[in-house]
Amino acid sequence: MSDRGEGVEIQAEIMMDFMNHRGVDNAFVLYSYAIFQAVTAEEDWIEIKSYARRAKLADERMQLRRKKNKDPNDKREETPESRSSYHIATAAFYLQPICNDHELSESWHNYALCQMLVHHDMEGARESFTQAMINSLVS
Repeated sequence: MSDRGEGVEIQAEIMMDFMNHRGVDNAFVLYSYAIFQAVTAEEDWIEIKSYARRAKLADERMQLRRKKNKDPNDKREETPESRSSYHIATAAFYLQPICNDHELSESWHNYALCQMLVHHDMEGARESFTQAMINSLVS
């Protein structure tokens, strides 16, 4: 693994250790860790899916707290984006293959994993995995 890869791995482990030390699941950390483990293939899929399930439950708990604490005078409609703590990260995963000319297949692969593990969008994930394979043949 490259020095950069080892640095990312260390940061991922630190995030997980911090979250576990606090004792409260954090959806963003768990989704990120699930994707990271899927990319590196250092965990088996049972563990990866477990992280994604824990993240989904943590996200749902957070949404319940938001609804409970919502100001009754707030008339803004709830959007699909506001229902997930990972909506900005998902947008970044989507933009990565568009903006990243030199690692297209890797970027599409990461976005596909985000679609699959975070949003359970299997059709979108399949299309992104296909783009990853097409771009890996071209590069």
